[in-house]
Amino acid sequence: MQLNPVDEKTYLDRLRVSLILLVVIGHATRMFCPNGLYNDRIAVDSMLEMLTKVIYSFHMPLFVMISGYVYGICVLKSKDYDSFLLVLRKKVLRLIVPYLFWGICYVAPIMIVLSLTPLSYWDYVKTGILLSLNSRQLWFLAALFVMFILVHGVRCLLERFKNKKNISLYAKLIVFMSIAFMLRNFYIPPYFQLSNAINYLPYFLLGYYIKRVSFCSLLDSVVLIISTIYVCFSLGIIGFISIATFCFFIYFMKMEKLPLFYVIKKYGMGIYILHPMMSYAIYYYYPSTMNPVLFTSISIVVVIFICVLICRCINHMKLSYLLGE
Repeated sequence: MQLNPVDEKTYLDRLRVSLILLVVIGHATRMFCPNGLYNDRIAVDSMLEMLTKVIYSFHMPLFVMISGYVYGICVLKSKDYDSFLLVLRKKVLRLIVPYLFWGICYVAPIMIVLSLTPLSYWDYVKTGILLSLNSRQLWFLAALFVMFILVHGVRCLLERFKNKKNISLYAKLIVFMSIAFMLRNFYIPPYFQLSNAINYLPYFLLGYYIKRVSFCSLLDSVVLIISTIYVCFSLGIIGFISIATFCFFIYFMKMEKLPLFYVIKKYGMGIYILHPMMSYAIYYYYPSTMNPVLFTSISIVVVIFICVLICRCINHMKLSYLLGE
């Protein structure tokens, strides 16, 4: 499935920007769900709860699928991806450095100040951040790092035997996905987001698979059908319909004409890292007399605005590596 390079890049940008917005919206609306962070004093709102369920039914699997697709692009276009050590270095700088910095200097202090954990600061840093047992929004960075390294490590290993044992790309991908499906049925320890990485690995591999093959053979079609059925059962009918509708809608929506599009595109990583703790702080002072939808809308705008300002300041200080850039 090959799109025109320009269309491919534009479509991926639209998906990324839209998903960042959905993440911000989802973290805000989730406050009004039964399992919300402040459910002891914020009443459930049925409309916002339904919106949250729809968003959470597909947004992270799609995020991971796009990451796998982009990994496929990098493998095809960059010789650096022929080396395991170079990729390891890239992913440490892009994912682990921001994870550790923001986890220790941003997430942990706010968790303590807002009394969102019974642990002391250092205990939270050790268990929540370093062991990644409660790293809040940063879980995705750690899990994505594990997925990248696991998939790339296996890929580099199989490449060594490609000529000797004639292992085709299709066979590799089928082996990858089969192992990922089987591992989901075994207990995986939660340390370092290993369990989440394995849980989302099939979506990463599916994105990679879609990019690497042309779907002109029977084997391609069979693997695609099987993978689609698996995703359907894994996401549930609501998630599957949501992800299909979302991707179709975004394909025809010319978001790049909006000025906000390029702002979110540029600072997407920073917005993802920074926004949840700001939402925690804002909703800590939520006035129960205010309309939930109105308060949520205002909080989303405020949070994005503050995140962009912080990201611009960080870039101005030439510390963009802290945002994975």
